[in-house]
Amino acid sequence: MTEAVKNIVSGETRLIKPLLRLYLLIVLGGLFCSTACLADATKAYLNAKEALARKDFATGVKNYYRFVSFSEIVLSNSIKITDLAAAREFFEDASSSSDKSDHAKLFLALIDRITDNIGKAHEQIDFLREQHPRSLLLAYVKGELHLSQNQVVEAKPHFDWILNAAANSSFAVITRSLLNFYTGTDETAGEERKKFLLAAANRNWDLLEIDQAIRFFEIIARDFPHEQEAFKSLVQIYLDLDNIAQAREVYERWKSANTGLLLAPVAQANFHCALEEYAEAAGILRELLAGDADNVQLKVILADCLFNLDDYEGALPLYQDLLVISPDDTGVVHRLKTCLAALGKFDETVALFESLAAGGSTNPWFQLELAELYLQAGNYDQSEVYFDLLSSAENPYSDYAAEMSAQIAQYRHEKALEEYEKAERLASAQRDQAAQKTPVAGSITARPSSDRVREVQVEELRKIMAIYE
Repeated sequence: MTEAVKNIVSGETRLIKPLLRLYLLIVLGGLFCSTACLADATKAYLNAKEALARKDFATGVKNYYRFVSFSEIVLSNSIKITDLAAAREFFEDASSSSDKSDHAKLFLALIDRITDNIGKAHEQIDFLREQHPRSLLLAYVKGELHLSQNQVVEAKPHFDWILNAAANSSFAVITRSLLNFYTGTDETAGEERKKFLLAAANRNWDLLEIDQAIRFFEIIARDFPHEQEAFKSLVQIYLDLDNIAQAREVYERWKSANTGLLLAPVAQANFHCALEEYAEAAGILRELLAGDADNVQLKVILADCLFNLDDYEGALPLYQDLLVISPDDTGVVHRLKTCLAALGKFDETVALFESLAAGGSTNPWFQLELAELYLQAGNYDQSEVYFDLLSSAENPYSDYAAEMSAQIAQYRHEKALEEYEKAERLASAQRDQAAQKTPVAGSITARPSSDRVREVQVEELRKIMAIYE
């Protein structure tokens, strides 16, 4: 483009130079002639594909741009990139030609816009606008780039300039339609606009084009603050992205303009749990359980809420119910054990793991817990039984169990030695006492000698030691 449009002022007639006229014919021809064209925007994709197939790349890009700007049909970005690959290559080659470089840069900018390479599209348009600051076309594309990213404030100056500079032009007609579409200034078009935005948002979400889905849902949330679906979808997307802070921000926006639950009750309870608002979640779940006392899902969520609130007494019966349903659920058993321990119910904790062992469970963690509980209670015989059982089988605790069995055996050996030494001291004291006494002649009952007493005691101790060696 060697010459720009002359200054366009209201009431004056200006000539458009040949190259700019070509711009208008290529990009706007058949598209911005009237608002009636917008109704046919969804047909533009087929027209674009046909033009691209016959290598009419200018017409193809023009129709594709029309399609992405107004159609309710949303394509994945990978499809758009594939569709426009040949056109991009053509215009990249053309951009090296001095007499066609500005044509090519414009179409490359449109391709970047279509394929969501927004930053690059801005660069191309900004470069062209430096050379042609009065171009209505470039101002329109610049504004539409901003609107495509929900940047209404940034887009408005560009569109205001078009409306002031050429109020009766085709640019002004399409600018008003586009602004109305994004900002909802025409109430009669509000429902249709919302329908389009919801369709586009959900389609992008289905295609895992998450950034684009968020963009459309955010437009709806901004312009239709009572539209529950948009807020609900945004919360779910942000939770899926593990962006709890943003999910909370969307929820607070909803609450500021609406009453009642945003999500279905169970989903709302789960959402409160994600926000660590366990008391709020528990309130919802208690109401639900009152009408559906056998609902396992509700019991699971409520039990975990109460557990996180340190309400162990409230959580205990729920976990006991859940254990009946899933007796091998390690998570339930672990939390049940924690509740019992927090409430000082040691005997019930032992009984819990005894029942699990008696029920035939082969879970090694259950056996380990029982062995350690017996050890804690001083029941070394039973503790050693379970540690030996664990050490003799392949499981994550076998080495630890073998070590504990050895320690118990060592402890019992040391206790036996202590008993032996105690008996020795007792026998020695008895011998000393007997030596100090003089036997009475003619006694009817003969007492056994001190040596015999010692022999009997030593023999008994040997029997004890033999048990533990």
